[in-house]
Amino acid sequence: MTLIIAAQGKDFLILGADSRGTIEDIAKNRLQINMMTKLYEITNRTGVLVAGAGDQAIYLIDKFKKQIKTPDEDVTKTTEALIKFCRDEFKKTKDVPVLDLPAFTFIIAGLDKIGGIFVPYCNYLHSYSGFIPGIAKHGYVIKGKPLIAEYLFTKHYDEEKSVNDMCELVALSISDTISVDGDVGGQIQMAIIDRDGFREYSENDVESFIQKNTDD
Repeated sequence: MTLIIAAQGKDFLILGADSRGTIEDIAKNRLQINMMTKLYEITNRTGVLVAGAGDQAIYLIDKFKKQIKTPDEDVTKTTEALIKFCRDEFKKTKDVPVLDLPAFTFIIAGLDKIGGIFVPYCNYLHSYSGFIPGIAKHGYVIKGKPLIAEYLFTKHYDEEKSVNDMCELVALSISDTISVDGDVGGQIQMAIIDRDGFREYSENDVESFIQKNTDD
């Protein structure tokens, strides 16, 4: 399993994910590895988080990125293009039984530039529901193993939070889940999307967000 989060600020977004992947054979033996990348830059204003059947989802993301011609494309247009692309790819599997199709989720998040204002936007797409977009109702999207994160966001989320405070909330939600749920683990991956574009945080940055929560 996994935990992926996208949280909107006033004019930015914070993205976060764990890095644990699970491999299972036909005998139901399971192996967990902490080397999965679940956070991807799509354009300078858009990022995608991946949960579920990682190999197939990452293949689609890599293939989609290769056809992007506008590096600064807004998130709304990028989302529309990704939905069409995924549906077209799934049409190629028309002879494959539905139960054999991969099940995965994308959270797609980023900024639209409207006039001189940057407006954050995030939603989610499930492969098993035809990539019909689900909108972030409360300014954030949490998928995978969401219970602890949903609890913390219900208590502490505020769109007016500063960048550092939002980073600390995302980091706390993932680290607390890791501490109690063996299906979530590994290095926490985080990124910001703001008027300066998409940037990943370093491992030291993430550790500082977690440490700040511990100190408090």
